Amino acid sequence: MNPDSRLTRLITTIRRIRRLIAELTALLVAVAGLVGAVLGLMR
Repeated sequence: MNPDSRLTRLITTIRRIRRLIAELTALLVAVAGLVGAVLGLMR
């Protein structure tokens, strides 16, 4: 197993993790906005 393929696999894994983090961040922002809207309506 050559180091080049290991590096490629590492880069692919990092990209996948970064995309997952970006999706989780967007989800958190959406949930926070929804909670803020609900709290605004309840007042």
